[in-house]
Amino acid sequence: MCGIAGLMMKEGRGIPPGRLEEALLRLRPRGPDAEGKWQDDGITLGMRRLSIIDLAHGGQPFFNETREIVTTVNGEIYNAPELRAELVGRGHRFQGGSDCEVLPHLYEEQGDRFLEDVRGMFAFSLWDARSQNLLLGVDRFGEKPLVVAETSEGLCWASELRALPFLLGERLRVDDEAVRLNYELSYLPPPATIFRGVRKLVPGTLEIWDKKRWQRRPRIYWCVEKAGEGQPCPGTAGLAQRLEESGRITLRSDRPVGVALSGGLDSSIVSLLAARGGKPLEAFTVGYPGEPDNDERSGARALARQIGIPLHECEIRTAEVAEEFPGLLEALDEPVADIAAHGYRKIFQVAAERKIPVMLMGQGGDELDWGYAWVQRSVHETERAKRLREHPLPALGEYLGPGSENDPRWRKKVQACFHNWAGLWRDLNGRSTLGRMWDLNPERCEARNLGKRLFAHTKKTPLLAPGSSIPSSGNRPDLEITALICRTYLAGNGLLLADRLGMACSVEARLPLLDATWAEGWIACRRESPDHFKEPKARLREVARRLGLPTEVLGRKKRGFAPPGREWKRAVLERHFAWLADGCLMSLGILSPSGLKILREKYLLGARYTNAAYTLLVLEGVLRRYQSHLDFT
Repeated sequence: MCGIAGLMMKEGRGIPPGRLEEALLRLRPRGPDAEGKWQDDGITLGMRRLSIIDLAHGGQPFFNETREIVTTVNGEIYNAPELRAELVGRGHRFQGGSDCEVLPHLYEEQGDRFLEDVRGMFAFSLWDARSQNLLLGVDRFGEKPLVVAETSEGLCWASELRALPFLLGERLRVDDEAVRLNYELSYLPPPATIFRGVRKLVPGTLEIWDKKRWQRRPRIYWCVEKAGEGQPCPGTAGLAQRLEESGRITLRSDRPVGVALSGGLDSSIVSLLAARGGKPLEAFTVGYPGEPDNDERSGARALARQIGIPLHECEIRTAEVAEEFPGLLEALDEPVADIAAHGYRKIFQVAAERKIPVMLMGQGGDELDWGYAWVQRSVHETERAKRLREHPLPALGEYLGPGSENDPRWRKKVQACFHNWAGLWRDLNGRSTLGRMWDLNPERCEARNLGKRLFAHTKKTPLLAPGSSIPSSGNRPDLEITALICRTYLAGNGLLLADRLGMACSVEARLPLLDATWAEGWIACRRESPDHFKEPKARLREVARRLGLPTEVLGRKKRGFAPPGREWKRAVLERHFAWLADGCLMSLGILSPSGLKILREKYLLGARYTNAAYTLLVLEGVLRRYQSHLDFT
């Protein structure tokens, strides 16, 4: 695991001295153990290393035998031993035992299709001196990030935004449309970033840059909705076998390993698989003073005792959240207003204190198996809209909700009727799948309604942009929406939290539930046997039962790391709300004075709009870190 950065200049331009070195300095927490650089005519690659595998000989960059292919990689290739054995059998020679050293050799044999057999999380840059081509790519779900920017001088890239000002050689300009998108969603899905001309690579994509012609050829090498095409559904037994294999290969490490255990289904599955791996293991969980209902430490304790692993408990107090808010923003580097970030950061910090640089986590289960009610409901509403288009009169009956005042539950029935008629209005107006999905997210709807009054310009946020690059899934709403939630919420929120907050503490997060082979089998089963009408996480529970997860865990409701969010947000706002009055958003003319007044009145005089105010404060805090690099004209 590491951080990477690089520059490729246009013909006739040399590498500006010091830029790569300054960028790598900003990535030092991602790789505190070593630094590596390589430079040729008009191109340079650099990396900072966190030593996890082959501690003595795993330094980068990596080369093929002729040194015509050079690469820097951020991530882990979980099936590297198997790939290495095949490559050695075909005559390849390796300098050390690092997992990522297989990439230049695979590319030498397979060209730009070399990622098809790779299982892991990665972002990389690869230079082919023979063709004068640069390849940039990220893994299938976007676990490892790569930000890219093209300027008049050339091209630059890095693992995090914080390195870009030192690579670009010019000031950053805030994208006010990205501001609005961030405000409504509370994060930015790839390819969007907060700065104009700077983008994140979309999960499962590869870019090939021809240096001589200065042309870019993007290619999607993997996508969720087409995963497992042509494969039969492996069934519960086959899925359990694939998940056991994922747990086994993600444990590969020459350093100590920990697991984040919330007590819920996803993290419990990961903990169970890790405990069976035969390696020393420590578990970490988070709780809150007084152990309220949303505190999951009791469940985590019970499972840790059953599977025989020590458990470290981290307790977070509200005052601590408010005090450490600036440090959280420094670690995040991007505006993600998920209050659960405080809990994740605490776990990574405690793991780092205990010298555990690898942390297994359960992210991905909710996105793949209907863990969010509004996502599952959007499938049903999309299918209903399709029926309305195809058979209007019979389908209208689905929108008529009961509303009898004689029924003791008449308020709920009236509310259901209102939602049904609102759905009919959306469907008659041809709302897209993506738009419909976000219409069902209550926090987004609250933010959108208030946002019309906050910003200096009222141009509508282009919400179609995050999903516009997703290929058609053959008119299967369940597959489309699975892809959408993975490419937006998972990639832009959950995976970013795991990567940034872990690497800020020099801890690598690994996610067994996002293994490629497991995910392909999962989607193959969904393609053959749709499951969105079942209870949330029904199929995953069947797999967990097959794996032997205790019955009491199987029956628990989903909570995840569920902190006292409103209390924490209000504490942060009370301490830092003044940032907005004289901050970057006001100076840039994005947040209007009247909008700030409305927000202050709505938030400070009552309990409403806490989420909206917190999201803007996170954005303001991130922009303040870049203030000296911003173009305010």
